[in-house]
Amino acid sequence: VTELAILRLSTATYEDPTNLFKVLKHAKEVQETASGYPAYYFHQIEDPFYVYIIGSWDSVEDHMAFLPKQENQEVLELVRSHLILSELTMIHIDMNITNSSIFTHKFLNVV
Repeated sequence: VTELAILRLSTATYEDPTNLFKVLKHAKEVQETASGYPAYYFHQIEDPFYVYIIGSWDSVEDHMAFLPKQENQEVLELVRSHLILSELTMIHIDMNITNSSIFTHKFLNVV
């Protein structure tokens, strides 16, 4: 199952994203450890305030079970000041992207 999360950066974060890079790198590591799959971060060209996270999970249930866990809640606390969480959108897509070579672009040095 592929997760697509759409996040909106706060204006202050967009103007000075220095700390955001560290926070997103940590968030990516936490997600990859929990899911066992790579995660990819992108920003929208037309409106760079939007960040896209694409990752894989064994099932929607596994992803939903991760959301209330302490490690995810700690990440949410770190990103809270950088994002407009009320505008977060998350969907699950019935496709496997884990072996796709199309995800080679690096976002904001989050590798």
